[in-house]
Amino acid sequence: MSATEGRQEHSASPLVPVAQNSPSRGRQPGSPAGISGVPRTRTASVWVSLGAGVVVLGVLAVFILENLERVTIHFFGASGTLPVAIALLFAALGGAGLTMAVGAARILQLRQLNRKRARAAKAAGESNPSQPDATPAGPPAEPT
Repeated sequence: MSATEGRQEHSASPLVPVAQNSPSRGRQPGSPAGISGVPRTRTASVWVSLGAGVVVLGVLAVFILENLERVTIHFFGASGTLPVAIALLFAALGGAGLTMAVGAARILQLRQLNRKRARAAKAAGESNPSQPDATPAGPPAEPT
């Protein structure tokens, strides 16, 4: 038996180790299989997300239909009249767009940092800097 065959990964609970050949290997901690024991898939996640999106759109449609009173909007010297719901929808979309732009900038920043670290590790001779040390965990060796 080699050193890697007998080693176990730690699951989300520190008391229950998960064997390397376990079907749950590769899943994120805290994302258990469904009641039937079948792991979650991307397709199932997309399906749930689409369902939630339909519910949000339904609530949004009701909000718009209930708030059709026209108001005057002043923005950077321009003015016009819009229904209240449409004005609030534009404000929410602007805020979401700004949030996404900041998030995208941060993601790009982290990717550049990761590439820079990978190049530095490759130049230093490391095989894969993102992987933890391959030494097996166990009690510390007794001093001699």
